[in-house]
Amino acid sequence: GFVAAATLRETLEEMEVRHKFIWGMPEDPQTQKAISSYARVALARRRLRETRVGLFGYASLGIYTATFDAVSLRHKIGPEIHHLDQYLLIKRMEEVPAGEADAIADELNREWKLGPNVTRAELVKAGRMAAAIRGLAAENHLDAVNIKCHYELSEVYQFTACVPISILSKDIVCSCEGDMFASMSQLMLHFLTGNQTVYGDIHEVFPPDRLTFACCGFNPVGMCDPNCRMISRWASDFQGLMNSSPYQTDQRVTLARMAAKGEEYKLHLTTGKTVKTFNWHEINCPPPPATDVILDDDAVWFAQNIASNHYAMVYGDVRQEMIELCDLLGVRVVATQKC
Repeated sequence: GFVAAATLRETLEEMEVRHKFIWGMPEDPQTQKAISSYARVALARRRLRETRVGLFGYASLGIYTATFDAVSLRHKIGPEIHHLDQYLLIKRMEEVPAGEADAIADELNREWKLGPNVTRAELVKAGRMAAAIRGLAAENHLDAVNIKCHYELSEVYQFTACVPISILSKDIVCSCEGDMFASMSQLMLHFLTGNQTVYGDIHEVFPPDRLTFACCGFNPVGMCDPNCRMISRWASDFQGLMNSSPYQTDQRVTLARMAAKGEEYKLHLTTGKTVKTFNWHEINCPPPPATDVILDDDAVWFAQNIASNHYAMVYGDVRQEMIELCDLLGVRVVATQKC
């Protein structure tokens, strides 16, 4: 048995086949566990190759690290990027039947707390946007969407996509600000865990082991604290509704961010546990969905290797699986070796 396995391992290496060498008897529980874990990793790689991402607009706010090469991304990571425009979304919103938009508004009114000045008309508009995105995703066979909100939606159209994608995240992976590397990181975490994923800003890093994580107004419904699902109205220069629900506390999480320079891809990775954050918010805005994370790694190490402002997060510790998935993809990992 092992003699043949040893020959095969070297043969695979010489043929440049990316693999993990696992050996043991079929009935051994540890062998079964190792194979099962790596099967999830291999399946995640295959699913990435079959994924279509709908990109509405492109990178927001001049974020260079959100820009990408579609051909390189397709070749290296797998997903096909299907580009659409925000005007198509707005046009489709106008075509959504009133009953469909009302049904979503009724659900929001029934299952969420509403902040001051949130109106029925705004809930219906959120319902129209959610229905339009869902319809476009189905028609274009999309597994994920990324919508550029600032400033075309948040200021010009005066209605953000925060609440619509928060509720659609239970069905497809959602992101915004046109950050495709955030979407790639979310897809990897989603395929390994089966859980809803989010991206957010790293707002502060506190040595020795703490950081503050928040998205401006987006939080998947499955990641919200079920005791405090809150919809607020935007203030300041942005208009529309935002999801103000905090994340669940005491959750093991994985945070990751992909980046690329030409054909050289890397993934920065850490794990930790969510805890209640301090009472903060952006100027003139309601509190965003936020959490602090107590890191397994050194906070200074994390900050010194930070790959951008946006990081993907998922409930669950899949550090080792992410490392193995990156090995299959040929992506360099920036992480400490903790399992």
